[in-house]
Amino acid sequence: MATFAQVIHHNDEAVTHMLQGDIEVSNAKLRECFLMLKECLMNTAQADEDECDSNNESKKAKSLTASLSYVPSTSYYAVEALQDEDFFIYNRPVVFGKPMLASIAGESPIRTGRILSAGIIFNMALLCHVRARMGNLGSLIKAQKLYYNVVRLASNNDEDNEDERQPLFAIELGLAALNNYLQACLELGELEEAQQAASSLQAASGHLTQPQALLDACVWDAIMTNVLALGVSSTQYGGVLTLVACAPAA
Repeated sequence: MATFAQVIHHNDEAVTHMLQGDIEVSNAKLRECFLMLKECLMNTAQADEDECDSNNESKKAKSLTASLSYVPSTSYYAVEALQDEDFFIYNRPVVFGKPMLASIAGESPIRTGRILSAGIIFNMALLCHVRARMGNLGSLIKAQKLYYNVVRLASNNDEDNEDERQPLFAIELGLAALNNYLQACLELGELEEAQQAASSLQAASGHLTQPQALLDACVWDAIMTNVLALGVSSTQYGGVLTLVACAPAA
């Protein structure tokens, strides 16, 4: 039976291979990681059906946090193939270290699984973006859609908890993905979609005064420089504060 701790371990192994340039090995491990996470969530759902007592729910959430406590501090190594002199790309793979876990401490297993999903998919998107830089247009389209999926996962679109604020890690990951989605749109020649994404980023900027889980001050300034380069306002395209960007074309 797969555990969240195993999911995190496989993700971090995949990141190691990504940084070493082993794209195919990294991709295979991320796919395996995603399947393991799916199994974890199915097991969690089954456990919820079998045990509905609120005290047990609390114990399960605490047990989840404790099971992940061994994870090392987050690494900030970047994927060199995605460095861009003209436009900033967030090229740091997601490593589920202690800062991230502290950000989601106390979250339910389901919400934790959703956030882990966003991190894994973001890493998949980076891999596709690397392939695109090698001349594979199809990979760029796939990267664009994966970045968009991360934005959706990181946004607070739970109809039952519309006023519940997302953990800082999820918000910042959504912003990083939205920035990269913007870049993918530009590379695909989709200027209007890029401007809508930039509008959403600018609208969110007033609600993220002290980024810390993923985005340091220099990174956030670089993202805002991207937005300013497109010359849009937060109201020009109806920028949304919940990080939901314009859906990519089918």
